[in-house]
Amino acid sequence: VLIDAFIENTNCVAYYGTNSYDSGYIAGRLLYEQINPAENIAIFRFIRKGEKQVTQVMKREEGFRNYLAEKNYDGRIYSVQLHADEPEKNISILNSFLEEHKEVNAGIIFNSRAHLLGKYFRDKGNKFRLIGYDVIDPNITCLNDGSISHLIAQRPEVQGFNCIRALFRHLVLKEKVEQINYMPIDILMKENIKYYNNYI
Repeated sequence: VLIDAFIENTNCVAYYGTNSYDSGYIAGRLLYEQINPAENIAIFRFIRKGEKQVTQVMKREEGFRNYLAEKNYDGRIYSVQLHADEPEKNISILNSFLEEHKEVNAGIIFNSRAHLLGKYFRDKGNKFRLIGYDVIDPNITCLNDGSISHLIAQRPEVQGFNCIRALFRHLVLKEKVEQINYMPIDILMKENIKYYNNYI
């Protein structure tokens, strides 16, 4: 049973998670509505040595770029490569990028490391419009203080519950389980984050 990211050709019993392309498409709309149509933006990526880009992240980026293309977005998209295990080097990379591209005040990261960027922009006093993924405590802190404008989430606790239930139905009850199970794509802001996990 797969959770969070669907891996093709695995013949899995079931998958629980969002449609990655659609979540990226929605992220494109969220960012587009915060900028001018010709405003330049950044896509941030944290990489590890030897780490390949995850299919889920690639699909999110594809959806994001396609939304902007459909809107005839006229700005430039910069790709900023950061290092997962080298925080000091990242500060240098970000400083250089923002010094060279002072006009860039909006961007996105397609994984849960948005808080690392949010903290950087907060410490710099930079009013940067940043969209990230996943409801983890550091991201919630950044959402509440305004250093992240939106988080896209997918209720991981509910995914986990449904995965265990699918395994039980398949192995114990011998029932047929639906293979692809897309979860809701949740858009969170500081105004609604405190209610997110109520009654789950």
